[in-house]
Amino acid sequence: MYSVKEAAALLDAGKITPVDLVEEAIAATEEFQPKVNAYITFTPEKALEDAKKAAEEIRKYGRKSMLHGIPFAVKDLIDAAGLPTTMGSESMKDHIAEKDALMVARLKEAGGILMGKTNTQEWGIGPAGDQSYFGPVRNPWDYTKISGGSSSGSCAAVATGMVPIALGSDGGGSIRIPAALCSVVGLKTSYRLLGAASGKSIRFADHLSVKGPIASTAEDAAIMMDAMDPAHGGYQKAVEEAGTLSGKKLVIPYDLFRGAVEPGVAEVFEENVKILKKAGACVIEEDIPWLEEIPALSSSITFPEAAYKHRERLEKAPESYQPFIRKRLETGFGYTALQYIEALERREEAMEKWADFMADKDAVIMPTVPITAYPLFETTMDFLGEERNCSELLVKHTRTANVLGFPAISVPAGFADGLPVGLQMMGAMGDDAGLLALGHLFEKANS
Repeated sequence: MYSVKEAAALLDAGKITPVDLVEEAIAATEEFQPKVNAYITFTPEKALEDAKKAAEEIRKYGRKSMLHGIPFAVKDLIDAAGLPTTMGSESMKDHIAEKDALMVARLKEAGGILMGKTNTQEWGIGPAGDQSYFGPVRNPWDYTKISGGSSSGSCAAVATGMVPIALGSDGGGSIRIPAALCSVVGLKTSYRLLGAASGKSIRFADHLSVKGPIASTAEDAAIMMDAMDPAHGGYQKAVEEAGTLSGKKLVIPYDLFRGAVEPGVAEVFEENVKILKKAGACVIEEDIPWLEEIPALSSSITFPEAAYKHRERLEKAPESYQPFIRKRLETGFGYTALQYIEALERREEAMEKWADFMADKDAVIMPTVPITAYPLFETTMDFLGEERNCSELLVKHTRTANVLGFPAISVPAGFADGLPVGLQMMGAMGDDAGLLALGHLFEKANS
């Protein structure tokens, strides 16, 4: 599968058509869907119809954007008109969306061609990607391992070339975790940058959840952002004008993870640091001890909000949830209103601290996930000689960005024991374009 930029150049030159791209996407899906289970709903016939229309539009009027004629997929927590929005749940399998969610509408308006809805952890709750009514999403690099979640199908689809780009959502790492474990690029956008945090299309935590792009390159993600955030725009321009890594100030908070990542992941990260330094980046070590409270804040916000959204369904039909998902939701009922309100207030204070901390820095960097993909359906694992909860390990490095609202990107960083590792870059609130540019510069340095 071509990258968006490559495909756009070929479309502009008349060397390929949107039909060619859709047919290639269909062929890749026929090959890899049985292996990774990335889609819940796949619509090849409709996509071919749309591709023919796009080809005619391009022939008559030229391409209206970089995405005109480009296939894309949407996580099945997000509405696409006329298609099921299942949330990965049996109880929602027959729910048909009446209209497109705003970001889906914008991708279509830009000329993107929807290929279908991708598999997700049930209700987007959980970071593994193996708890869906429609079956687990398997890791493209090892089909016996998790893909990461909950934007599992979107990342697996991009990783296998089923589509060049996909739309996901992230409430605690749900874009970045599978991006890291599948070796693709995933951007958790700034809080409310792409409209309301969740609205009707995501049934999770309103103060933490955002939508964001998944792609094979940072530039492709930037092209998606230009379509989804036209008022801001300039995302691809920021990538094109990124310059070099020379002088970029990058901070490593070793106090948050030194000695607490798998050896293979640590080795890849240290190699990344060498690459960044060699390219001219100013990489410094600096502790951020106040971030240690973030996991507790995250739980105190995430679980009560999720439980609130599901309270009526949990009361009327608890059996409609998979046991793992129901248990996580019911955790939210154990928090008091005082704990929830206090967490929101402490969140605001921490957001101000982050803004001050980032005032003279370009990014904070660390491994996206401290572990590589583990076997499907595992709930605990031996981590550095200690029995640990798998879900807690997966979100250990990602949930901070959701609590504090700032953008964070995961870019492919290398492999440990044959499995992908991601590098996470975290920036100042609203500096999504800057992070995409940094991700692009790292890609170039690491190529």
